[in-house]
Amino acid sequence: MRRLRLLLGIAGIAVLGLSLGLSLGLHLVSPTSAAWTSPQYTTATMTTGQLYPVTSLACNSSAGLLATSIGFTWTQPVTTGNGLVPSDYTLVWSGTAGSGQKTVTGTTTTIPGTILSIAGTSRVVVYANFGTWQSPVSTQSRLLTTISTVGIIVSWTCG
Repeated sequence: MRRLRLLLGIAGIAVLGLSLGLSLGLHLVSPTSAAWTSPQYTTATMTTGQLYPVTSLACNSSAGLLATSIGFTWTQPVTTGNGLVPSDYTLVWSGTAGSGQKTVTGTTTTIPGTILSIAGTSRVVVYANFGTWQSPVSTQSRLLTTISTVGIIVSWTCG
């Protein structure tokens, strides 16, 4: 019994001390307010641009024999209004004749025969680029059919 009274007494003192400490602590905290104003302002101008797709893609020739590469040409997309002038272009080909891509600054390039397979067909498209932006795929594509050997294109058609 004596032990129980001692424990209850200690617990009571602890609760009283905690209450007193909290109440004193709350009175020691003073409220603050932070606010400021700045009479300065700035203005900015923003313009928008659109990177349009290439609308014309052509093979330099519709067919050929014994070639080391196959040439392609396209026209720069529309740049009127808010159209952006492309910084470069990426020609992409994929299919059984081979797959790959080539980025060039002009509007003409070639696919080397060394990267084409012995026989197959690939679809060729082009994208306009502006920095890290890329246009939608060209509105025209070309189908390339090749028969090649050891880096030489024996026969090909493009349409």
